[in-house]
Amino acid sequence: MKFQSIITLVPLLSPTIAVSVQEVTQQISRRHLSIKSDAKSGRVPWPGGEVTWCIDNPRDYPDYKVFIDMAASAINLWMKALGDDTSLEVSPSDNAKPECDSDNAGDMLRIRLNNKDNNQAYVGFTKGNNYMDFDPFRAESKISLVAKLAHEFGHVFGLYHEHQDPTTWGELKINYENLRDWKKFEKNGKKMDHKTASEAGFSAANLLPYDKIALPGMDSDGRLDWKSIMLYPSENYAKNPKKGALVKANGQLIQRNLKPSKKDAKRVCELYPASNDESDD
Repeated sequence: MKFQSIITLVPLLSPTIAVSVQEVTQQISRRHLSIKSDAKSGRVPWPGGEVTWCIDNPRDYPDYKVFIDMAASAINLWMKALGDDTSLEVSPSDNAKPECDSDNAGDMLRIRLNNKDNNQAYVGFTKGNNYMDFDPFRAESKISLVAKLAHEFGHVFGLYHEHQDPTTWGELKINYENLRDWKKFEKNGKKMDHKTASEAGFSAANLLPYDKIALPGMDSDGRLDWKSIMLYPSENYAKNPKKGALVKANGQLIQRNLKPSKKDAKRVCELYPASNDESDD
């Protein structure tokens, strides 16, 4: 597994996830929701386990190097969790200036910086269509921002949200009245499923379980992974973070996980297994 010193990674917004959900056809896993390891179309694992990233708009943000530093830390979290059990490699297109070149960036992960707290990433790889949006300029701790970035890279590698598995939804609930956009949707909001909320632009779409059509996955033990980097903390989308939006079934708040869990790492290693090739030398 190779690692370069300068390396880069929702809330995943509903339009992105909706495309992926429509494409999959296998039975859902009770553990990690992910793309299928042997998928041949739609969102698939990155070819050869190589993720090369570039920044789409560095000229709009002179402080873009803040992101590069943050990205190195986020990737370090993943690499420590993955160890030697994976072939996954993540690197910038150019260590000195990782700016996207229109001539060769088609199959790279194109990162669009913003300062509007817009964080999202496409799940897995599709030829010519791989994007992440991230705001590294928020006035919050670096530890929190790095964890958010690691979450987005989890999507890039192929993981969906841990909390949107319909088979574990007895362990979670939504405080609808505390959603930031509740006033707009309070008439019918609690009746909406994931698909309806997604089409309406209701933030609950990012919290509700996916419709029971089959998301591919593995590692089924029937329990939600409370340590997963792909699990939303209660503060996401909440008007009052102290009350939370997505909470445990007993009302207890969910704290932000700051690194990938063992089971996050296990699934990514299954998507990108270590090569067994040995040199004859």
